[in-house]
Amino acid sequence: MIVISIFGRVVSDPRPLKTQTGVMRVFFDVESTDRESLPIRHGVVSFGNLADRALDEIRSGDEIFISGRLSAGGAPPRVNVTLSSFEVLKGAPANAD
Repeated sequence: MIVISIFGRVVSDPRPLKTQTGVMRVFFDVESTDRESLPIRHGVVSFGNLADRALDEIRSGDEIFISGRLSAGGAPPRVNVTLSSFEVLKGAPANAD
């Protein structure tokens, strides 16, 4: 199992979809960049209560820190990050002192 942590920006609103057994899952994409490299887009999937929380809290454009494990699957097949935790990073309001 490969566990990774990524800091990046959410580039798609979460998309809910239930599994065949009725478990909620949510998909979204996160883009990360380094100073000298091109952006890398990561597909993220979460399940159950974490999927419900992601659907409530995550929006396109948010800065986010995610942790999870790499997993393969889906249609078409691709490598995703199966989410184990996340934190949406909120800055100070524009009118803050």
